Amino acid sequence: MRLLVLSHALGYGGAEVSTLQFLKLLKDVYDIDVIVGSGADTRFLSDLRVLGLRVVRVPVRRYRRGMISMEVERVKDIIRKVDAVWITHAEYPTAQRVKKIKEIPIIAHFRDYMLICPWWSACFGSQSICMKRCSIQRIIRCKQLKLDPLVTLGFFSRKKAMIYRWLYFVKGPIDFIKAFRSLTRNIEGIIKSIDGFIAVSKAMKNILISHVPELTEKPFEVVYNPIDIPVDIVKFSIYNKNPSKMVVYASGFNSAKGIHIFLQSVRFIAKEMPEVRIVIVGKYDEKLTNLIRKYNIEKYIQVVGFLPYREILKLFAESQVVTMPSIWPEPFGRIAAEANMLGVPVVASRVGGLPEVVESGVTGFLVKPGDPEDLAEGVMKALTTKFDREKIHRITAAKFDSIVAKNHFIHFLESFVG
Repeated sequence: MRLLVLSHALGYGGAEVSTLQFLKLLKDVYDIDVIVGSGADTRFLSDLRVLGLRVVRVPVRRYRRGMISMEVERVKDIIRKVDAVWITHAEYPTAQRVKKIKEIPIIAHFRDYMLICPWWSACFGSQSICMKRCSIQRIIRCKQLKLDPLVTLGFFSRKKAMIYRWLYFVKGPIDFIKAFRSLTRNIEGIIKSIDGFIAVSKAMKNILISHVPELTEKPFEVVYNPIDIPVDIVKFSIYNKNPSKMVVYASGFNSAKGIHIFLQSVRFIAKEMPEVRIVIVGKYDEKLTNLIRKYNIEKYIQVVGFLPYREILKLFAESQVVTMPSIWPEPFGRIAAEANMLGVPVVASRVGGLPEVVESGVTGFLVKPGDPEDLAEGVMKALTTKFDREKIHRITAAKFDSIVAKNHFIHFLESFVG
């Protein structure tokens, strides 16, 4: 069977890593063509070349919500030869363009909430999971509440935030009309043109359906992401009897990821366990430095900057705890799954797909989202608990087994191909 894969690849994050790992599993099963955006990330393209896949670039258009429309008319010859199409992330509007060229089965992967939320997060005011359809009043309040963590992170001054709070009484209704008129106009066509949907967690599927019940009109499966980690790093990690007294954060400088909550928790951790080393991975600017100074925790934190994927895994393996203090309902929680696959306990928020990854008391601890003290208590508890790394790895490997994910995906895809 010949499979066409659509992946804009304009960035290189968890969605792209998961796509690559699926492609690694599928390349010996299907004849695969990959269509990427003309501005695709060079690291993603390099990884595709390593897999030996055919790759074609086409121009793309980014919509307000972040959804991507790809100019697949430029690859009509390929579309006419393939048997099925897999939309890997945000290219949902492209399905309608494909169907105009050829009536062909299309399945789409949901890896975020851009279909239902203008800010992708499905998190009301950065405080709670949004399970209700939006309204003008709700979007105004949501935008106002989202300012608080942005002030904390240094993206807005308090004065500017106050001005925006008032502006949102005008801007909120305008955004609502633009965002939801566009969604109402496009959702029917998007759902009609896609034959089946995949969510990366049960929690994500439930959130999406609560906003768009029409999704239940088509086959809708939950397929967990495969977690494929080099065997040498896994072995090093699970047999590492003396990991460093180190806590690692690698989720980025984003209020939805809860970095401000984590930094506030460091104050509590440092007071009780000053010998603990806190390591932050990623590309950051002076806003992070300012926030660390604000909390007076400079001597406890090391910022290592951007690291290649393999080096991040090694860092996880050397650490005693990895933390994922997200506020938004993580669709999956890849960092948590990778750390657990290495046998490293994870302290994560009890939100979104994270409880499907981390088993509290077994592979780490779940804590209340947005609560620095509860996060600190969870981290300190993890640091003083004697976890069995082999057991954590075994449980996680069974849950996110690559062959299981591969077979589940193949069975779902081939159910549409005559």
